[in-house]
Amino acid sequence: MALLEIKDLVMRFGGLTAIDHLNMKIEEGTIVALIGPNGAGKSTFFNCVTRIYEVTNGELYFNNEDLRKYDPHEIIKLGIARSFQNLELFDNLTVLNNLLVAQHLKIKPVKTPGVGGILSFFSDMFLLPSTKKVEKEAVMEALKILDLLGLRGIENLLVSILPYGTRKLIELARALITKPKFLMLDEPAAGLNEKEKKELGILLKRIRDELGITLLVIEHDMSLVMSISEYIYVLSFGKPIAEGKPSEVQNNPAVIEAYLGKEEE
Repeated sequence: MALLEIKDLVMRFGGLTAIDHLNMKIEEGTIVALIGPNGAGKSTFFNCVTRIYEVTNGELYFNNEDLRKYDPHEIIKLGIARSFQNLELFDNLTVLNNLLVAQHLKIKPVKTPGVGGILSFFSDMFLLPSTKKVEKEAVMEALKILDLLGLRGIENLLVSILPYGTRKLIELARALITKPKFLMLDEPAAGLNEKEKKELGILLKRIRDELGITLLVIEHDMSLVMSISEYIYVLSFGKPIAEGKPSEVQNNPAVIEAYLGKEEE
């Protein structure tokens, strides 16, 4: 059974068709790539899945749930997380606080039978043991994710003073802290050097293998795409032009033409 299934997705902005009848199936436990030249509609697709955009036509199912029934703020509760092309971190907060903010929607409020929300309100106000327990668990979970990404020791540093590659990992950590089933990464290797890209590839496979998270990756670095992906979808000007295993896509004439242009006779 597909974890994510897209049927005949169409996304139009006025007279511009950004996505033109895209079909996609992503099986649980896989790493899949979505590639294509700039302006192909890749980030638009992410915005459709996360409900930032109301799709023009088509069906979107996640874990057999119709995504069109949900508002954007509800998507994370279904088990979907994403990163963005441009870093969306809180530069004036520490690394740890960035992760704690991301946990907000996942932290369950303290409930006391017969008291309604009053006791919970006073617990938060006066830092009673129930609130301290939830806070401690949130911190421990954040530190666990930082350990996994090799970032332990920088949790109390301001994000603004850290190098770009480290900040990219912090954004990845912030997505992981929500405990997603499905993680969508928008150009995670952008701005990284070759050593960092290789380390990222190893890390993404660990996230899939150790955390059981299914990954969909938008990426322009083809060496990274080919090394981590089990299946690839290709868009060009919003149209799906190819799909298949890395070796099949790499040698597809339509893909070569989309990236390099048609050779003049």
